[in-house]
Amino acid sequence: MPITWEVLSALTYDFSTRRWRGRPYTYVLKDACATCGKPFLSPPGNPGKYCSRECRRASQVGPLSPNYKGGITEDITAYRQDWREKNPDYFSNWSKENRDKANANHAARRARMLEQTPPDACKEKIDWFFAVSANLRESTGKPYHVDHIHPLSKDGPHHEDNLQVLPGHENQRKHAKVGVAPTGITIDVYYALMSAFDFLYSLVCPET
Repeated sequence: MPITWEVLSALTYDFSTRRWRGRPYTYVLKDACATCGKPFLSPPGNPGKYCSRECRRASQVGPLSPNYKGGITEDITAYRQDWREKNPDYFSNWSKENRDKANANHAARRARMLEQTPPDACKEKIDWFFAVSANLRESTGKPYHVDHIHPLSKDGPHHEDNLQVLPGHENQRKHAKVGVAPTGITIDVYYALMSAFDFLYSLVCPET
């Protein structure tokens, strides 16, 4: 991590060992980042060459690197095509094992193409709906869908306030109707669960 006042205020420097000591880790002072040349603190497990993830990525030399000097579009296309040929079943297996994430990515891409994702949409809350849908599907053996209360096809936003989890047959029956009152698991359930968690946490770990 870069050396900032917030980091240094929580640590003490040992001149004999050239180490910053603090809880819960011991940070090693590195003289320079291999990319930007700035000094930085290296936590345990860090190879200690780069001060940040951005600098590590910038040091890459492959066609997907941002500082690659070759033909960007052609080389990236060839690189990805070659990788897919060597790993033909990777994406299909990943989608089967992570159905909630695959469905969330598909819905986000669809909304992005329609330009119907508001800037205040929370990805964490949106992904929660797809996780609930996947958990219900696995526990009951019945299909559950994440539905847009106001359909995307009718200019509905891809926003957590416009989502609900419905049984598959109810979602198919609703189809793309506008003005239908939500009957599934909405964002209100999410807020209720978070409030209950905060209450239980306050009982287990009261403030001192």
